[in-house]
Amino acid sequence: MNGISKEEFTNNLELLSIQVDSKYVEYWFDDNDMYGGHSIVVTKKHDEDKMEVNLEG
Repeated sequence: MNGISKEEFTNNLELLSIQVDSKYVEYWFDDNDMYGGHSIVVTKKHDEDKMEVNLEG
């Protein structure tokens, strides 16, 4: 099975923006075409430890 290492995955991400409001913080990353050119969005609610990760676009 072909794949990429954790280091390759991390090195391919580019932080595009950080959005903060009263409830959430969102980190938008460029996927460097790893997932068809989608953005990777990491969302975290201020009062929770868990994060949600989605592909957008």
